[in-house]
Amino acid sequence: MVNMVRFLTERVEVWETETGQRTRRRKKADQENFELAIETILTNLALSVLMFPSPGYLAVLTGNNRLGMTRYDNPALGRKPFRKLLFALWEMGILVLQSSSQRGEASAIAPSDTFRQLVSDRELSVNDIAYQDQKEILILTKNLYRLQLSGGRKLERTLINYQETEETTRLRLQVQALNTFLKEADISFVKNRSGNVNVNDRQMQRRFILFEEGQAPVFQYGGRLFGGFWQNLAKERRGKIRIDGEPVAVLDYSSMAPRLAYAHVGEQPPDGDFYTVPGLEQRRKAVKRAFSCLLSDNWKRQTWPDELINSDKEKDTDARMPASWPPKRLRKNLSTLHPALKDVFGQGLMFTLMFMESNILLRSLEELKARGIVGLGLHDGIMVARSRADEARKVMEQAALDIASIHIPVKVDDGETQSINPHEE
Repeated sequence: MVNMVRFLTERVEVWETETGQRTRRRKKADQENFELAIETILTNLALSVLMFPSPGYLAVLTGNNRLGMTRYDNPALGRKPFRKLLFALWEMGILVLQSSSQRGEASAIAPSDTFRQLVSDRELSVNDIAYQDQKEILILTKNLYRLQLSGGRKLERTLINYQETEETTRLRLQVQALNTFLKEADISFVKNRSGNVNVNDRQMQRRFILFEEGQAPVFQYGGRLFGGFWQNLAKERRGKIRIDGEPVAVLDYSSMAPRLAYAHVGEQPPDGDFYTVPGLEQRRKAVKRAFSCLLSDNWKRQTWPDELINSDKEKDTDARMPASWPPKRLRKNLSTLHPALKDVFGQGLMFTLMFMESNILLRSLEELKARGIVGLGLHDGIMVARSRADEARKVMEQAALDIASIHIPVKVDDGETQSINPHEE
């Protein structure tokens, strides 16, 4: 990939000279940004070719509606030189460009047939593509709900360009240490008919959330780890991941949200299934989703969101709340079953619980790293090599005890009971 980027960079520079687009050499900083921009564009186009049989368009922001660069922006992208570079690559036949004429609307690029052939001729693979370490890995967003004239509420999400502090530096170094460890780890994927997987995509980010207009940046809500190719894989495909050459085991905390709600109010959670409600025994999945909904709300909801009652994404009826069980009825039943939690529903507690959850996951991953165990973080679980599953389970349960002062059992799914299609191996 490096050789192809160098080859095309030189071609662009020659084209600029021959067409009169540039008559003198760039300054050092401008040249560095130019090379970074073209490398970013070409790498993303190549990845599109390698990952998808019929690559679609990639959205690009050319900076038409920007007030200035933020910590989330690549300094080589989104400015006038970047737009000129896109047009140059388009005129040279390297990419296809759909330029937006409206401010604030993304343009789009796609690999040309010439570029696809170049990738094929050079026999590139996803293993030839690396990820930049400069990307911001500590994300802070403002999540606000706006009332709609038609009724209901709409979520608006905005990136916050926060100032660096000792706290943000500490939080960032935690994630960077994990990313450095994962970068060198022996992680592979058994190819099958479901498409390619880019195992080099291992960079994790930690995402925090603000809720109030004008609220000062704080890093106490959310905090979950996102990123890594394994998080976007369908659950049935995760069994194809190999760590140190071994199949993986998936370790999940059991009923983490309600247990952390107990920890939040200073009570020990009871034994038993938190999502079994008399009258809804056949709707456990729906109760689980509704429980999370009630913990997330910062108001006393009267109706369930559409996806909880008639979403086409959930074909099985046990994922839907029946019409005879509106939020008020379920709140009343849950308050009877869990009197310690009767005052937490409708208080917007979920993102506080997520912060505690994310700290537990980070503590677990750091301890696993200290033991030389590769852990792939999920939102409320971790994947490890199958032979290290029991040790990882003990680490995770201890981390929950240390941070939340309660025992949260960890379930281990080693995949051994799942049937294997020999044609997919």
